[in-house]
Amino acid sequence: LVSRDGAERPIADSAAPVRNKGGSITGVIMVFRDKSEEAAQEKALRKREELFRGLLAAAPDATVVVGDRGLIRLINKQAVHLFGYSQDELVGKPIEVLIPEKFRGRHPDHVRRFDAEPRARAMGKCMELKALRKDGTEFSVDVSLSPMSGPDGRLVSAAIRDVTERERTEAQLMVSDRMASVGTLAAGVAHEINNPLAAVIANLSLAARDVTEHAASLGLSDEFRELREGLQDASEAAERIRDIVRDLKLFSRAEEEKKGA
Repeated sequence: LVSRDGAERPIADSAAPVRNKGGSITGVIMVFRDKSEEAAQEKALRKREELFRGLLAAAPDATVVVGDRGLIRLINKQAVHLFGYSQDELVGKPIEVLIPEKFRGRHPDHVRRFDAEPRARAMGKCMELKALRKDGTEFSVDVSLSPMSGPDGRLVSAAIRDVTERERTEAQLMVSDRMASVGTLAAGVAHEINNPLAAVIANLSLAARDVTEHAASLGLSDEFRELREGLQDASEAAERIRDIVRDLKLFSRAEEEKKGA
């Protein structure tokens, strides 16, 4: 409809016939309703939706938007890549399809806690979170939740990040730290053993020499054979301990070099 000032306005119209006493139509009543405000609201809503979809597509993390009944409303390409589903396969499905079955029993409690205090929050820092791909593989995730308002009620946006590689790296670092600690302990043990061990080896050598010389001077070599053999066994055992100490030193040095690298 064109108004007096020449501006075009969207309208809704309706018509009803006017009849005389005989039932003949003598005219028509036309009712026009200006829909400019409604059209402006719809246009603003479309712009917001386009903006949201653009932000959703540009988000670095997989993002899943869930409606108030727990049904998936929107996903981005990152979510398609992460979970292995197409958009058509996920939209309209319950969010539980992305949760391993053994963890689904906890999900209603998480929903109730979020509903009780709907605010942006990160999950996965103090609890184990797992997700499920289409092929059935499970993987560790961090999830950030944000409440949103939609035309059909409240929505929840879940940004999902695969942290499998991070957990693997953290586990490797923990092993490296433990090995470094073992290396430090080995170096300390080797140092503490080495000095008294040197004295033991030296004294065993002196004792074996003295016994041999004393037995020879008395002409009792056969009688002292068992003592000499015992001293020899003790010396060999001490040498084995020395070899172990040397290996401990080499191990601790290798761990220190790894840590420094």
